[in-house]
Amino acid sequence: MYDQFKPFGKINQGLNFKFMPERYEIWQNGECIENRTSIMFNVKQDENGKVHVHVSENKLNIKSTIIFDMAYTNGNRILCATVPIETNINNSDAFLSFKTHVPLGFDIITCKSKFFDENEPYVFSIFLIQNNVVKVSFSFENNPRLVEFYAQGIRE
Repeated sequence: MYDQFKPFGKINQGLNFKFMPERYEIWQNGECIENRTSIMFNVKQDENGKVHVHVSENKLNIKSTIIFDMAYTNGNRILCATVPIETNINNSDAFLSFKTHVPLGFDIITCKSKFFDENEPYVFSIFLIQNNVVKVSFSFENNPRLVEFYAQGIRE
């Protein structure tokens, strides 16, 4: 369904888009809550490869400005992530799995240390169909949840 990408291809520039989803789903403790939304995302990659995500005012407890250290492709998505060696979410199975399931030679570590706030995700996923952004998601571990946002007409 989604566009496919070469696994673990680093993206150093060119991620610049606005996304205004029709709806969102929050997954927490195996339960899904679906609602309409009026949120908007502004995404811009700087000259150093860092990805800045600006979230319009929202009631979903997502930090309004998030900076991810790197962007890369992986199968059916583009991932933007911050992956420190030392962090307050190192006890999370999901984070440790994300951190260790990379091919030999791919440097996933982006910084020495980072404290993640409760409303700050460690990874942002971007899904495209025919080069159009149709879904984005945020993965949080300090308050474990996955929040997915869908363009109009996209159902899974």
